[in-house]
Amino acid sequence: MSRSIRVSDDTKQMLESLKREDETFDELLERLAQSKKPINIGAWSEEQADRAREAIERSRGASSSDVPVPR
Repeated sequence: MSRSIRVSDDTKQMLESLKREDETFDELLERLAQSKKPINIGAWSEEQADRAREAIERSRGASSSDVPVPR
């Protein structure tokens, strides 16, 4: 039995970017639903997020004299 589901244009674009060339949308959704790993489209890994947080903290703690000036 077929069903239709509504998705926003943005969601459709994200799904299309994940879809393999030889895969139907039904197969894509089944593959994603069976995946044990959550889908984080465009998200940073924990390591990347931690590095970004550390860089922000360092930049907020630096005085203007500590910031190197390009020549």
